[in-house]
Amino acid sequence: ACLCDSCADTMWTLILLLVLPLACTADLQERVCIGTNGRMSVPSNRDTHYRNLRDRFTNCTYVDGNLELTWLQNDTMDLSFLKYIREVTGYVLISHVNVRQIVLPHLQIIRGRTLFKINARDEEFALMVTMSSAFTLELPALRDVLRGSVGIYNNYNLCHVKTINWEEIITGPNATYVYVYNFSAPERDCPRCHPSCEAGCWGEGPENCQKFSKT
Repeated sequence: ACLCDSCADTMWTLILLLVLPLACTADLQERVCIGTNGRMSVPSNRDTHYRNLRDRFTNCTYVDGNLELTWLQNDTMDLSFLKYIREVTGYVLISHVNVRQIVLPHLQIIRGRTLFKINARDEEFALMVTMSSAFTLELPALRDVLRGSVGIYNNYNLCHVKTINWEEIITGPNATYVYVYNFSAPERDCPRCHPSCEAGCWGEGPENCQKFSKT
């Protein structure tokens, strides 16, 4: 009986040794998701809209098309489903999002194969953040916007984006960084970057220091 117990223990150990590495690497497997093209259209049901975004992008690493985060106005909404996204082939649009922190910790590349255009500007944008009350937009891994400009338009509370060296990130021809704040109320008094940051940051803490890959 003891021998059988020992055999059983050994068998379970072997099974765990085989299964655990698979479980640990499951999060790293590539998953392509198809992006959206709704621009800033108002959804008929915003809770359903949130669930659709969550279902579409959960465990996604590569967005084929645009990543549009719009009309997420409940500040308790959980956006952690975005955490594995590393690349977006189109544009990233963040509009009317009231979640306190917008975090895409692994987003490295926005290709800008399709761009976002607003009537008031000549530029076409690969990254547009507008009319949102988020306190931080945390993109600590972002190193390349390959085509198109970056626009930060009329966000009530957004901090730290002006500390970022966007020239390090924007590489497309004739692309630029545009910051607009037209509200009568003064901009929020933002906390400083962590002392370990060489220059700019995406938010508080050393994990949000801007990483420089080209200089």
